[in-house]
Amino acid sequence: MQLMQQQQQQQQQQQQQQIFDDILRMESYWNPQSPQCNFKFYFYNMVHPSEVHLYQPPPLEQGSYQQAQLNNPDPTCMVPVLAVGFGDLKKRMEIQEQQQRVHREKLELIASRVDALKSKHFVDTLVKIDEYKRRQRQIIHKVFTLMKSVQILRNRGYSIRADEEALRSRLEAMERDLQKPSIFRGRLNEIWAQLQQLKDSKRISEDSTFAVVDEEALAPVLAALTDMQSGLAHFTEVVQTDQKRIATMMQAYGETPYLR
Repeated sequence: MQLMQQQQQQQQQQQQQQIFDDILRMESYWNPQSPQCNFKFYFYNMVHPSEVHLYQPPPLEQGSYQQAQLNNPDPTCMVPVLAVGFGDLKKRMEIQEQQQRVHREKLELIASRVDALKSKHFVDTLVKIDEYKRRQRQIIHKVFTLMKSVQILRNRGYSIRADEEALRSRLEAMERDLQKPSIFRGRLNEIWAQLQQLKDSKRISEDSTFAVVDEEALAPVLAALTDMQSGLAHFTEVVQTDQKRIATMMQAYGETPYLR
């Protein structure tokens, strides 16, 4: 009887010890400091290729580290980093959030610099470009004037060529046509008279029971007459300018006895 009691006590002690061992083993599975911790995972950090060899496997993790190296997506610039437990995972998340803030600040700084460059471009660069264009036009005008003077000096003492004679005759004919009021000025006066007549007819029609000319029909006529007037004014200006140049050329040719 006493022997049976001793065996039962031993069995109870063994059961208690088994339960205690199971609790310790379960605690070791959750404890990040324990080698038996089941919450282990390898992340991969990107480093410079020249620094890959500096990273060594953690103690007691040779096998898992080699397996992580086999699963490495790019061994030339990435190294496996072991995270144990939720504490390491939280640290990694905090580091990533910190790097994200740094990247966001850097992007904001770059955006501000880009905006500054844009404003400088619109305020300074475009103004300089317009100034350079204006100077270029002035230089081109001076070059053309110089070329004309050089051409006059080079042709001094030579007779007028046939094409130059034809050009002079054509420009003189254009000048005579401009001086005839019956061709251009008379035509312009006639157009303005027709325009006044159209305006008067429109004004009369407003007081009558029927309309002679409406606004939509009169608008194209006014536009055509305005364009014609602008064209005649430009043509007159061109002819007058060419007339002055011909006078200068004739004066230069007249200074030599070889002019025919």
